Amino acid sequence: MSERTPDLHPDDDQPWTALERRDVSRAPHIVADLVQGHAGTTFEYTYRPRGGRAALIVPITEDGRLVMLRQYRYPIGMTMTEIPAGAVELGEEPLDAAKRELAEEIGGVARAFEALPLFCPQPSFTGQIFHPFVAFDVTLGENAPEDSELLRVEVVPIHEAYRRLDDGEIPNGPSALTLFHARRVLSRRGLL
Repeated sequence: MSERTPDLHPDDDQPWTALERRDVSRAPHIVADLVQGHAGTTFEYTYRPRGGRAALIVPITEDGRLVMLRQYRYPIGMTMTEIPAGAVELGEEPLDAAKRELAEEIGGVARAFEALPLFCPQPSFTGQIFHPFVAFDVTLGENAPEDSELLRVEVVPIHEAYRRLDDGEIPNGPSALTLFHARRVLSRRGLL
């Protein structure tokens, strides 16, 4: 398994200077910096600092179908179509988190993983970095979602998943971008 890593290191020359910082909340960790910008003006910038990570998985079953979720998302009050995903815990490697989330959310175990390009989900507000993967030859068992997760597993033909993506039926941004990046991998393997 190779991991594609874009240059996600801070620039050597920073055009903005943090003058002071205050914690807004601890969980999740949100801060407000008083910043002097590139034009010399001073303003407050509220954001989630770098450090949080997540793993996202496009699970492909042994018979070549794609496993998706229908998951309720409280902030927008709707059930969305998405792929399995979850936080990378402190000290955990992204691949290990992907394996754990696969087991928790769909009861899945994969024979192989291929890393996709990393991405920043909302860099104007958060320093999080997402680690997407395609999981191959996934066998399904009993899932064990967290108490706060209301989800249903859907196993669909790969072409149907991509029809949903292309028709705008997957509004979950990280899921959509991960599926976009997975398209080339699945095509290369003759699955799409």
